[in-house]
Amino acid sequence: MNSLEIKIDNQFSKLNVEIQQEGFFENRVILNKPENVEYVLFSLHKNNKFNERLISPEVFLKEHNGVIIAISKDYLKVYVDKLRTVPLYIYKKNNEAMIFSDFSSFYESSFDRDIDIVGFWENLVFENPLGDRTLFKYVKQFTFASAAVFDKNLDYRFEKYWVFSLPKVNVKSESEAVEGLNDKLSQVFSSFNPSSRYLTAISGGLDSRLILALMSRFIPCDNIALMTFGYDERIREYQYAKEVTETFGYEKPVFHKLTPDSYTRCLKSLTRKSGGTIGIQHCHTYDFLHSNCIESDYMISAVYTDALFGYAVNLKTKFDSNGALEDTSQYNEVNKLCEKYCVGNEIVKKIIEDLRKIYDLWFRN
Repeated sequence: MNSLEIKIDNQFSKLNVEIQQEGFFENRVILNKPENVEYVLFSLHKNNKFNERLISPEVFLKEHNGVIIAISKDYLKVYVDKLRTVPLYIYKKNNEAMIFSDFSSFYESSFDRDIDIVGFWENLVFENPLGDRTLFKYVKQFTFASAAVFDKNLDYRFEKYWVFSLPKVNVKSESEAVEGLNDKLSQVFSSFNPSSRYLTAISGGLDSRLILALMSRFIPCDNIALMTFGYDERIREYQYAKEVTETFGYEKPVFHKLTPDSYTRCLKSLTRKSGGTIGIQHCHTYDFLHSNCIESDYMISAVYTDALFGYAVNLKTKFDSNGALEDTSQYNEVNKLCEKYCVGNEIVKKIIEDLRKIYDLWFRN
């Protein structure tokens, strides 16, 4: 008998669905639904309404956060939103399957802990596995804007229903580019709820200065908590951070001291909570949140701005739609890192295959 269990749980709400019967999902089908499909919506916000007669899951989840489960007599399809706001995983071995969001609880169960060797090495090389891999052989993760489609035998495949579009914008001058970026960022930050409480890191660098400048225009100072990381309060980064906060009229940021022990402790905990999909680059933030009682509703992170503002535009050979993966700096960098860590040739081939899937997703669709 096939067995599928769905457990979605976070601080807002819970969803539990158990399907265990012969012949798949016939008994759950509501025949008056469009195309004989029953939809279950798990939303992070109570005011989100999904009307299957008016809108498709793919369209709904481009604009709203959550998970939609579509059940018919022939298939079960589980959608995550475009940012995978609810982190979902699939455990599948033999005729047993589970879809879940709380990895730490799942880790305490008696699941098969065979290691995904490729995922392990990707975690060491890139600080997290690529694509749908995790550290475990029988556990896969949903990626952004994706759906898992189960057939009657509970075999499944992942499908993408949307990919980020990065259109090229032609500008005539530097000032036009700056004004355009300011308009885009202002549009984002003006949508934030000014009565909510926010936490963000400040270093004095370009990305955090921009974030604080924009937040100060739309959010009261009392609703923004600030922090700076480092190994000693005398570091120049903290001095810059204090100068920036003083300029904008804030109290100096809380300084959080980083130690080898804190990284080790947090990395172990993060691995259990995420199946190894969240790497060491987030340990400093995780350690701060564990060690400080900060009453915030949201955390604003600038973790990817280095890539957007610097690294990605300085590559001698960038990803583009006309070139081959082998011609990119990223491809060469992967081979150098694998050589550095003495990764075996067969493992390197599989890592390159995973990298190619990502490359093709962005530039071949």
